[in-house]
Amino acid sequence: MTPEQRIDAALDSVLKASGSALRHYTMPKTLADMREAMRKVMFDEYIRGLNESMSDWQPIETAPKDGTRLLLATPTGKVADGMWSTLYDVWSWPYVMAEPTHWMPAPPIPTIAHN
Repeated sequence: MTPEQRIDAALDSVLKASGSALRHYTMPKTLADMREAMRKVMFDEYIRGLNESMSDWQPIETAPKDGTRLLLATPTGKVADGMWSTLYDVWSWPYVMAEPTHWMPAPPIPTIAHN
């Protein structure tokens, strides 16, 4: 499904909930305005979700200690990826000479397309 089709499907769902349907709106300007409004709502919701997920710092006492890669933070604002070292029983995070006080799941590592 293309982005335009997803927007039209979302618009149609909203309209059906109000007893109408997208097919009833045939004026190009009206359709364009409705699509733009839905794009804005969908984008705003996406950004809101990102902001909420990025504020989910948890106390370090609740962090997994199984070698899972995490984002770790100090109260002074230092943030880096790291993990619990099961070999040494310490937090392992390069270049940060402080004990972490908070953690959150690390984002997925980007994949690189090979030709």
